Order: sequence, then C-alpha cells, then structure tokens
Amino acid sequence: MLPFRISLFIALFVVLVACKKRTTVDPTPPTNLNNTVQTDPTSWTLGPLNASYTIKFPANYTGEGGRIQIDGWLFAQDRADKRAKFAYSFCTATGCSEYGQTVLGGKTPSVGSFNGQTLTQSITLTEGDQAFGTFFYSEQTNAVGVLYLLTNGTYRESVNVQFDNVLQAEVLAIIRTIKRKV
Repeated sequence: MLPFRISLFIALFVVLVACKKRTTVDPTPPTNLNNTVQTDPTSWTLGPLNASYTIKFPANYTGEGGRIQIDGWLFAQDRADKRAKFAYSFCTATGCSEYGQTVLGGKTPSVGSFNGQTLTQSITLTEGDQAFGTFFYSEQTNAVGVLYLLTNGTYRESVNVQFDNVLQAEVLAIIRTIKRKV
C-alpha cells in the first residue's frame, strides 16, 4: 500500500487535472490579414521589378521585391496569406539575370503553357500606343501566369505568378502597374 502522503498527492493531482479549464481553438482566420481583393493602386507601394521596370503592390504583400545580389537580380513578393506569389530567379552557373527565356520568335509574344497549365488568357501592357509587355495566365483554381517584357527589341520572361483564381482581378491590377523606369 502507498504511504498516505503519496496517495494524497496523487488524489490532489487527479482533481487538479480534471478541473483544468479546457480551451478551444477558434478556426477564424487572423483579422490582421487583408483578405479583400484590391484593385486600386493609388496608395500601393512602388518598387523595382528589375533594373528597367517598376511595379506596385498593396500593403498586404511582403518580400524584398526586385533586388540585386552578388550573383545578379532576384525578385520575390508574396501576399500575406500566401494566396498570390510573384517571383523570378533566372539563375545559371555563371549568375542570375533579370530576364529568363525569350518568347518563341522573340518579337510577337505567344505562349501555350507554363508549369503544366495552359495559358488561355493574356493582357498587353502599353505605353502610349507601344506595347512593352504581355502577361499570359491560366484560369484554373490555382492559376499561374508568366510576364514577358520587351528588352532590346525582344520579349523575355520577367516574372512568374502563382495565385488563387479568386484573386485574378488583384493580380491583373498589380501587373498593370508595371512601368518603365524614367
């Protein structure tokens, strides 16, 4: 038989554990994330896309944007809730470039697929009456897109985007903020 003190300790422990307040987990997402689709770039933050272009993002996007590293240019900007990601890292053994592959033919953008998805839609970026870029994108639930910008007379891959299709309007609004640096 257990000594009286040990029996008392065990009984007290059982009572305390049984009476412990139970906590529940609230499945409500944090309220500090802006989950609304944003399409008005008036107050968005301007930053570099690469050495030649700028881009604007809403406040609920984080990342370093376009930056030059020892190896060359890299870009990363994500929505706080991770439902949209803009990125590029066109790197080889000799370093990183601000541009990736050239569009087939180089002069007239036309892309069929990216990351296994057919890119069925596109928007063209213009300055005056001159086109300087085309963003091709899919319309699947977890959509992808690829932006080609004109550099030295050739369209080259410039940024890749992954996004929830419900954010399509926001992604297109961000893409439309791209401008040439003056």
